[in-house]
Amino acid sequence: MNDSSAPENTRRTPSLKRELVLLVTALAVPLVALQAWWGYHDYELARESAETDALAFADATALGVLQFFAQTEEMMTATADQFGPEGFTGENCTKHVETMAGLFPFLRNALVVGPDGLVVCSHVETPGQISAVEWRWWDEVRTDPVFTIGEPLEADITGVWILPVIAPLTDEAGAFAGALVGAIELVRLSRYFGTLNLPEEHLVTVATADRVVIARSHDAESRVGSSLPELTGSDREVRPGRWVATGPDLSGGPRTWGQVAVPPGWIIYVGVPDEGVYGPALQEALGHLALTLLVVFLAVLLAGHSYRD
Repeated sequence: MNDSSAPENTRRTPSLKRELVLLVTALAVPLVALQAWWGYHDYELARESAETDALAFADATALGVLQFFAQTEEMMTATADQFGPEGFTGENCTKHVETMAGLFPFLRNALVVGPDGLVVCSHVETPGQISAVEWRWWDEVRTDPVFTIGEPLEADITGVWILPVIAPLTDEAGAFAGALVGAIELVRLSRYFGTLNLPEEHLVTVATADRVVIARSHDAESRVGSSLPELTGSDREVRPGRWVATGPDLSGGPRTWGQVAVPPGWIIYVGVPDEGVYGPALQEALGHLALTLLVVFLAVLLAGHSYRD
């Protein structure tokens, strides 16, 4: 009787082993799927956190930019008010622009333009008589004499990229009598905007509505005055004037972007590097998945050897 039952036990043992392995595997598949889902969930949380951080940094930078130009307007207007009728010519004119250039470290040059558009005096020596009539901001300031921020340009006098800021001058009768002009050097401005309490690895770019770079926290010397590439198509407006996006920077590094519009139509871009955002989440997800797979493998291996022939 015992001899006749041996073949049946031998046949049932492999079957039980296969059934146990299949059972462990069936239980393991949902566990692996759950780990994969949690990994994706963590990845999405990291993405949302990156967008929130990038937009918050862009807001902070935008506030710094607006404060900077509010202070610039106050300084320029106050200096323009000090000019009397005698201040438009001779030594008084030179004294005013030299004082202004000394007080404002971002200026590459300071100059006074008369009502006819001719430069009356300049902190930086000019090569002969220079007229501002062809400068892009001249007609605007002459017809609407208020503080004005011009378009970035490569300066005729110094040959560097500047941002002109202009305060109108008036005579005793209150009529337009010229303009006090400050030429802010964009590279110096970039160094300032790049220090607005942002981590070193974050990238700050300030660009005009035409996507011309005004300031950049990294490689400013080679980037200011250049044009940004077209939008990546991932831009998503979260509120009017505020966007988030993903895409490479000018060097090809992948980043998550916060973008904020500020007067006069500029866009502040702050790029958070993806490596610092997704790297920890991806490493944690892969670690959990690897641990789960190891446990499943050991369970299947143990199940396969739990029965002896």
